[in-house]
Order: sequence, then structure tokens, then C-alpha cells
Amino acid sequence: MEQKSIACGNRLLCLSANYPWLVAQNQDGTGDQTFYTLHDHLCHYKCRIPKLLGNHIRGYFHGWVILSNNKMWSVWNPLTSKIINLPPLITLNNSESVGQCCLSSPLDDPVPVLLLTITETPTFLFCRLGVKSDRLSWTRMPYNRQLKKIIGHYNGFLQCPTFYNGKVYAMCNDGDHVIQVDIIVNGGEVLIKLLLYGRRPTYASRTCFPISIPLLKGTCSELFYIVVAFNEVTKKTLGDVYLFKWVTSRMRWEKMVDIKDAVLFVDLARGNSVYYRRAISSELGGYIHIHDEMGKMYSYNVEDKTISLSFMAYPTSHVSLWECRYCFCFKVFYC
Repeated sequence: MEQKSIACGNRLLCLSANYPWLVAQNQDGTGDQTFYTLHDHLCHYKCRIPKLLGNHIRGYFHGWVILSNNKMWSVWNPLTSKIINLPPLITLNNSESVGQCCLSSPLDDPVPVLLLTITETPTFLFCRLGVKSDRLSWTRMPYNRQLKKIIGHYNGFLQCPTFYNGKVYAMCNDGDHVIQVDIIVNGGEVLIKLLLYGRRPTYASRTCFPISIPLLKGTCSELFYIVVAFNEVTKKTLGDVYLFKWVTSRMRWEKMVDIKDAVLFVDLARGNSVYYRRAISSELGGYIHIHDEMGKMYSYNVEDKTISLSFMAYPTSHVSLWECRYCFCFKVFYC
């Protein structure tokens, strides 16, 4: 296997924007990072990015990478190297953990907010950005009463927060309700109001795939609803994939038969994160890549509905999609 080992130095390595890159790192966030692509798994680039050491990539929004390490969170722009370190995140007890995150708007907007969900609990944790560092703070907000008015019971919580068309949306854990999360800043106070945006799309799920995982992913102009189904209770084998796109003019979901030059990356091993980007090379588009909890990588062709098992260079590593929209350069030297 051809492998290019790289460390910090004076030369530049450019990661081509023609295709999405995966970045693998140790579970504890230490050591070098390894960049590779699914289309050419024989070529790896090892490097050490100081901002990633000790951190995990939790999301990518508006050009900013969300990093975390247990209670420490930060927002990092890899193109400008600017980083915003947030105050320590204090949870109620050891059993409470952060689910997913979303940056409500670009950081040059007046009131950007980093929103976190708590797993299996109807609670938000959020931090208002765009203020001086000594004014940064976390706020806890239960939303069980608001959600109960929408879904009719107290057993729900929100997951998969995402940015779409200038607003934040999330999905109820039952998979049946898509919720609009309005973030309003009134003076120095942040208010969050929940509204029903739509119901889940209808699809004929096959009984041989009893485990279905619904997911929500938005971009500035598109909102996707994805269902990943497994044919074993242990989630060992991918059985089926459903993909829908929200059509605002008709206020309904429509099943997609092709995504052309785009790719979706579903990471079931990392809190059901979903990444999306357009591939410049058209032959690489049209796929939903799924990294399952067992470390396997599936590639689902949306057009012909075929599923293939892809080569996975680091099946036990912490793997994320490197979502920078531009060609990204590191200062490197070859070992």
C-alpha cells in the first residue's frame, strides 16, 4: 500500500476538492490524523493538525468545524486558522451526554448560536457566539412542554439538528415529526420556540428490515430525510436505504431517484451524524456512504439502488468526513 507520511514543516500538501476526504484519528483524539478517499484507498496522507489533537470533529457548518473533547468545545475555521474556545460544558451527571450539534447561522451574522442536543432527554444546551470571549456561556433549556404540545406526549426528544434555508430544524426521536427550531435573540436573552414543520415521508418498509434509523440533513437550499434499514436486530448488515427531499413549493417530501454529483456520508458510529457535499468529479457522485457501528463502510447507489461494501482503511478509528469546500493546504515535509 502506498502511504505518504507527513509532519508539520515548510512544504504544502493540497487536498483536492474533486472528491470528499475522510479523516481518521484515534478514539482519544491523540496522534496523527490520516486523510484518505474511498475512490483511492491505496493513497493515504498522514499529518498532524494541532487544532485536532485531543479533539473530535462533531460537525461542519458555514465554513466552521465544531470540535469537542469531553467537556471542552471549540469552533475552528480551517481556512483562516481562527478558533473560538468555549467555556467548559457542565452536564448534570455522568449518564447525560451530548447527542448532536448545529451552528444556527454564519459567525458574521448578528446572533449565531451553537446548539447541542442531549441524548434521550428533551433538553438543549446552547452558547451564543459573536460576543466577547468573557461573555461566552452555556445555557440549558428544557423543551419538553413545547414538544408535548406538538406531538401529544412527554416521551419525545429532538435529534439531528440541521441548518436549512436560514433556520434550524430537527427531527423528533419517533421519526414522525420534523420540527422548526426558531432561535430568537431579544437583547441579551436567547429564546427558542418549537413549531411543527412537517410529518415524515411515507414509504413502504419491508418487514425483513426491522431496524430503521431515520435521519435529517439540511443545507442552505436543500433538506433531506434519510432512512437506513438493517435486516438484523444487531445492525450487522445494511438492508435498505430511502432518501427524500423536501419540496417547499409543495410542502411535502418527494422520493429521490438520483442525487447526481452529490454525496451523502452517514456516520452511525458517531452519533448518527450526516454530512453532505457536492462532488466536482461527476463519477464520484450519486452515492450515500454509510459508516456503521461495526466499522464497515457501505456505498449505496441512489440511482440503481445497489449496495456495495467499501474498503475501510481504519475500521476501528474515529472517522469523519472532511467537509471543507475548498482545496485545503497543510504545511508539511515528507518523512
